[in-house]
Amino acid sequence: MQRLIQDWLKKQEDHSYAEARLRQMEYDWEQASEASSRAKLTDSLNEQRRAVSVSQQTVAGLAQRIAQSPDAKQYAESRRTNLLNQLHEIIDKLHPTATNQKLSRNQSMMIDNYLFRRIYLMLQRAIENEYMVHEIPEFMYADDSRFDETQLRNYLVAMMDELLKLPLNSFLDLHAYLRRKEEGFFALTKG
Repeated sequence: MQRLIQDWLKKQEDHSYAEARLRQMEYDWEQASEASSRAKLTDSLNEQRRAVSVSQQTVAGLAQRIAQSPDAKQYAESRRTNLLNQLHEIIDKLHPTATNQKLSRNQSMMIDNYLFRRIYLMLQRAIENEYMVHEIPEFMYADDSRFDETQLRNYLVAMMDELLKLPLNSFLDLHAYLRRKEEGFFALTKG
């Protein structure tokens, strides 16, 4: 099952790149001012459209195999457990220190709001990695941080509650759930 899921994740990523390339080619075609330039781009554009269609069919075929696998539900339940364990570990670390230092949003990186990206990647790895382990997060705190982790903590606690009620038939349901939560998760960076 894990190999099938890894193949699906890789093909999903390849499909996303193919779609992005298609959008760029369509833009280039629209921007081409000369008919000869458009004619040159048309063949490449049609070839890329075919490539996107083939990759979409491949992803759909793999998804169907995952969903129809005899151990699909059991596998999804084990991944749910791993994700719940990861959420629990993260939530336990989201608090000011005894010296009133607060979490650093950038985690000593040059990337603003890196904390959110780091947490999301932990959640993603909890369901996508082959091994049933979760990370023990160590977060950076700062004296000058004004970050209030309450909203983030509440969001993650709500995710735990939703996960417990989420009907799962296969890994695909869990993966789709995490993808749906991604937008709301990163909306917290604006707060």
